[in-house]
Amino acid sequence: KGFYSCRLGSDEAGDRYLKEMSSIGLRSNYDASSVHRSGVTGKCIVMVTPDAERTMKTFLGSACDFSKQDLLYILKIARQMEEKPNLGLLKDKMLATLFFEPSTRTRLSFTSAMEQLGGKVMGFSSIATTSVKKGETLWDTIKMVQSYADVIAIRHPVDGASRLAAEASSKPVINAGDGANQHPTQGLLDLYTIKKEHGRLNNLNIGFGGDLLNSRTLKS
Repeated sequence: KGFYSCRLGSDEAGDRYLKEMSSIGLRSNYDASSVHRSGVTGKCIVMVTPDAERTMKTFLGSACDFSKQDLLYILKIARQMEEKPNLGLLKDKMLATLFFEPSTRTRLSFTSAMEQLGGKVMGFSSIATTSVKKGETLWDTIKMVQSYADVIAIRHPVDGASRLAAEASSKPVINAGDGANQHPTQGLLDLYTIKKEHGRLNNLNIGFGGDLLNSRTLKS
């Protein structure tokens, strides 16, 4: 019962990763060890916890968390909801949008979707007015927010932060982008758009442009 978050690169990058994670509340249940893969030596950050199995069932952190059948089912339901939306589906439900770094499209898309389905939204778009400025850890922020919300969407500049949030939370957590790691809802939207426009996802040549090394959408 466990999962891992791994950044391959120099030992210096791995040590910096540990420092970043420590800054958001990472503690003794993590271990760093040197790894070797495809000729690249670096650090692998490993976490094994008793709550890992529960976390994976309530955490949208990566498109890799889903099987092919799961993804196709999600796209099928999305099409049904687009054609015949249930405007009261999320009535009396509260979404917390916790954006620790700037966002326009992602933050507003979560807000729009929740409100169009009858739900409500709370949260922040900057840490400037939050207790994070006073030293509150990510773990403690999530523990507080889960008391007010039914689901949490989080954007954070540190890789793996959303997975730590999911470990802290008893409510479902959606990764709205964590550092240069993952942006699964954007990846799902891209898949949906491709399937809608082309009618299929197989036998297609897809080109990616931009900052491929740091693109979280590409990794999703």
